[in-house]
Amino acid sequence: MSFQPFHHTIVATDVVGSSARHDQLQLKMRDDLRGVLERTLRRQDLDLAELAPTDLGDGFRLHAPAAVSPLAMVSPFVDNLVTELRVHRQSANERSRLRLRVAIHMGLLNREPHGGWAGIVLSECARLLDAPAARDLIADAPDADLVLVVSDAVFDAVVRQGYGPAPEQFRRIPVTVKESNFSAWAYLPAPWVAAAADSSAVRRTVAANGPTAPADTAGMPSAGSGVVLGSAHAVIGPTGGTWFTAGRRAAGDGV
Repeated sequence: MSFQPFHHTIVATDVVGSSARHDQLQLKMRDDLRGVLERTLRRQDLDLAELAPTDLGDGFRLHAPAAVSPLAMVSPFVDNLVTELRVHRQSANERSRLRLRVAIHMGLLNREPHGGWAGIVLSECARLLDAPAARDLIADAPDADLVLVVSDAVFDAVVRQGYGPAPEQFRRIPVTVKESNFSAWAYLPAPWVAAAADSSAVRRTVAANGPTAPADTAGMPSAGSGVVLGSAHAVIGPTGGTWFTAGRRAAGDGV
C-alpha cells in the first residue's frame, strides 16, 4: 500500500480541566466546543467539516488542506476563537466555562483509505498540546480563555513574517513530553482593556510589581491582540483606554 502525503496545517484543541467534569458536563463541553469551533471558522468563511475534524475526547483536531493558507489558521483564526470563547463565557457558569490549550503545527499528512490520518506531524502536534509549560501558563492565568502553542515551522513561516500576533508577544517554551524534547512558542492572548483593570490577575500583578509610568505606545498591539508575559505596566491605547500586561518575563525570554 502506498500513500501520497499532502501539506496540511494542523490545529489541535484540548479543554482545560475536562477530567474534573462528570458525564453530563462532559457531553455539554463537547457540544459547546464543537459549536465554538463552527462559529469561529464561519467568521472566516470556512466550514468545520472541510477541515476533517478528529475527535480527541477532550477536544478536536482540525486538518486544513494546502488550499487553506497556514496564515488563516493563525490569523484570523486565533482572534476569532478568542472572541467566541468570550461570548460563550458570558452565558456559561464556572463549571461549564471553556478554557483551551491550542496547538498549531504544519507538515505532510497521509489520508488513509478508511479516513484516518498518518504522519509524524500528528505526534509532534500532540506533544505541543501536552507541553507542561503550556499547562502551567494557562493555570497561572485564570482570566485567560486559551493559551496557544505553535511549532518552530509555524512561527518561522507565519508569525515571524508578520502575520498574526507580533513575534515579541510569544515566549519560548520547552516541550518535554514522553520521549520528545524540543522547544516551541507560546502565546497567551490577554485582551485586557480599561474595564479589566480591576481583574484579579491585574491586581495581583500590580501588587507584586508596583505601578509604573505609561510606556511608549509605538508598535503596541491592538486591543484584540495578546500581550507578552512581561512585568506589569499600563499603556494608554490609541482610543484612550488602558491595556495591562501581566506576569513577569524570565531572564533571557524573548524572540
